[in-house]
Amino acid sequence: MPKIRYEDTATHRALTRRDIIDAAVPLFLAQGLAATSLDQVARAVGIGRTTLYNYFPHKEDILIAYIDQAFGRVSEVEQHPDLREVDPLVALRRLVELTLERRASPEHAEYSRLYRILLEEAGPAARRSVLAAADRFMATVRGVIAEILERGTRAGIFGGTPSEYQAAVLVAMIDAAAREAEAQRMSVSEAAALVMHCFRGMAAEQGH
Repeated sequence: MPKIRYEDTATHRALTRRDIIDAAVPLFLAQGLAATSLDQVARAVGIGRTTLYNYFPHKEDILIAYIDQAFGRVSEVEQHPDLREVDPLVALRRLVELTLERRASPEHAEYSRLYRILLEEAGPAARRSVLAAADRFMATVRGVIAEILERGTRAGIFGGTPSEYQAAVLVAMIDAAAREAEAQRMSVSEAAALVMHCFRGMAAEQGH
């Protein structure tokens, strides 16, 4: 029977899974997916190959789990209850800032590298899995934005165009501004101000 490394079985499984992902990420970043073996990951964690197999039968599974976790953490932030309780314009500005701060962070740079590694080196099934997860994540983000915009539309703050359309346009604006912030051509606050300025202009035009 495998040694229980933490206080109970459930905690042991959850934290061992975390330890595996944490140990594998530097290896994937340094060597790529193809050049990293499960034996290397097992040694880095300090567990046997058989134990590792019980958690992740394939190394692609580790990378998929990492990306799923990243999506989950971001979704928790961007669906924060505070965004539903404040003025829609304040909520929208805060959501834009949160998104841009995340995109400009070292964690996002790491995630982006690993995402590219998976798409370039993993098999078709793994690629389909992570692309589906990305689609679900983006649908969640658009849904949060649409909810804020719907509240703003009802309050007469934004124009009358359907919120789904506005949300899609706003996502594109945020992505363009995030690329500028990532390249350090503008600060996060400058990028957020630009997005809000452009969006307010669009909303005002659509309100006429």
